[in-house]
This record gives sequence, C-alpha cells and structure tokens, in this order.
Amino acid sequence: MHLASRTIVKTFTLALVAAASLFAAAPRNAVAASVDAWPEKPITVIVPFAPGAATDVNGRRLFQQISAATGWQFVIENKPGANSIIGAEAAMRGGSDGYTLFMGGLTSHAANPNLYKKLPYDPITDFIPISRMEVVPQVVFAAPKHKINTAKELADLIAKNPGAMSYGTGSESSRAAAESFLFRIKQTGIRVPFPASTAAMTNLIGGHLDFMFTDLSAAMTLIKAGQLKPLAMVSPKRLEVLPNVPTMDELGYPGFQVVSWSMVFANKGTPAAIVDKISKAVAAYNAAPATREYFAERGGYIEVMNSEQSMAWVKAEMGRYKALYEMMGIQPQ
Repeated sequence: MHLASRTIVKTFTLALVAAASLFAAAPRNAVAASVDAWPEKPITVIVPFAPGAATDVNGRRLFQQISAATGWQFVIENKPGANSIIGAEAAMRGGSDGYTLFMGGLTSHAANPNLYKKLPYDPITDFIPISRMEVVPQVVFAAPKHKINTAKELADLIAKNPGAMSYGTGSESSRAAAESFLFRIKQTGIRVPFPASTAAMTNLIGGHLDFMFTDLSAAMTLIKAGQLKPLAMVSPKRLEVLPNVPTMDELGYPGFQVVSWSMVFANKGTPAAIVDKISKAVAAYNAAPATREYFAERGGYIEVMNSEQSMAWVKAEMGRYKALYEMMGIQPQ
C-alpha cells in the first residue's frame, strides 16, 4: 500500500452567473467526470484507535489488499481518544468527495449514542455505511500474577476484594463485557481505560491490572505465545481455534454475549457512484477465501454486507447497547 503524504484538499467554488441556463450542464458534467475519474489522489482512512489495535491492524490489511487489487492509494491516519469521538470528528472534516473514509464500529456507532447525551456527530445521518467488516467475540483474562485458571476463580477473587480489582478497557466492547460481567456477579471494580487493547494487555501481563476482556483477534498472538490464558469466551458457542475454552453460557452466565465489530463509512453527501465503487472493492475483499480464513484463525468471521444491511446492523446494535446499559444502570452523560 502506498502510504503517501496526505494531499491538501483544495476546494473550488463555481461562480453563479446570470446566464446560468447556458452553463447548467457544465457543472453536472464536471461532477460526473470527477466521479468517473475517482480516485485521482490518495484516500485518507481515519482509524479512531491507536496503531496496533484490532481495528487498525484489520483496517490496514483491508486497504493494503484493495490497493494491490485496484492500484488505489490509501493514507491511514490514527486518531485515537475520547471513545472514538476524535476520530469521528476528524473524518467528518474530510468532506464528501470520497477521499476520506472512517473505520468506525461498535464504539462510535452503537455505544456512544447511548453513553453521551450530546455527540458532535449523528451516527445515522452523518455517515454512510459501506460495509460491516469482521465480527469477533470477547475473551476474558486474569493477570498471570493471580494464577487463575477459570472464570469462576476470577469471580471469586473479585468477590474477595470488593471494589478493589482493576480492569483495563481498550474499546467500548471490552468495557461493556467487563461491566456486564461485574453486574452479573454483583460486584464492582476499578476501570482503567486505554487507547487500545494492546496497551491494556501489556499492563495486564505486567501485573498492573487484575483482569480484562478484549476481542479475541487482538489477543491471539499473546495466547499462542503462552503469555495470557483465556478463561472464557463471550460467544454463543466454543470456537474451533480455541476448542478447550468454555463459553460464559456454559459457566452459568446465560445470554452473556459481546462481540466487537468494525465498519467502513463514507461521509454523508459522498456521491452514490463513489460509494458503490468502494463497496464493490470491500465486498471482493470480504468474499475472498483468504480473508475468511484469516478471521476464522482469529476466532471471528466476515461476510459480504451492503450499505442497507450495514445500516440495519448499526441500528440493531444501537438498540442492543441501549438495553444493555439500561440493565446495568449506565446513564448517558
């Protein structure tokens, strides 16, 4: 992928003249030609997480593959912080010419609308979903220093130290999973937020945290290296990649399921023809056997999903997180 320096976007204003009827066709033809020629310069992709986060890694793989297949150039810009709000705002400033995309997901489009009374963006009207990407379940770990082997042992340890156990969160899905677990065992803990799960896992291994939930794809390398031991999967069934790790359902926590997901978005007003071009490129990537194998090896899955289906997924997830937060007593701030 060509990680070129970001091109400064110049905005040209077409002057209106009295004899507009003589020139009415010209702007339309110019716009059509611009859409047909797109992309004529690098496309900026805003990732609202730090480098190394699952969304960042998976997004880079996606756009590297698209670049190889089409010749299009992409510039990845990481804008972490403020629960993906910084990244969403940066993406919106990119305009609607198709040269700015946003790798949003659960945090930006399902959790935030239920966590904040006021957001600087509307998740439904300010962005156009292009395609949902990977869906990956959450997994729970305890710090190696505790020498814990099961989720039940973790629950017992938390109960013996009420309100004193720290847990790291690198995304809203990891927070939702951790706090849902605490709610189910009628305990509380000390939340320590991180810009990405990678940093949280480093602190967990170092003994600076007591436990954490994270998406499996972000943790698989550490699991394979023996640095972290998965205690349970927050998924409806056991995974082929970790067949010996039980689900929370099996352990007596029915209905406890939290998945991470990301989605490619364009800004509102992006021409439909450009959205269609991007959508076809992403669909080809999602449908490739190598892509599906890549995510299956990391405990996730991916499928072809168009803009309408992706929007329906966003709305359903917004509703699901509304119900989850209401159950846990989390009010919008």
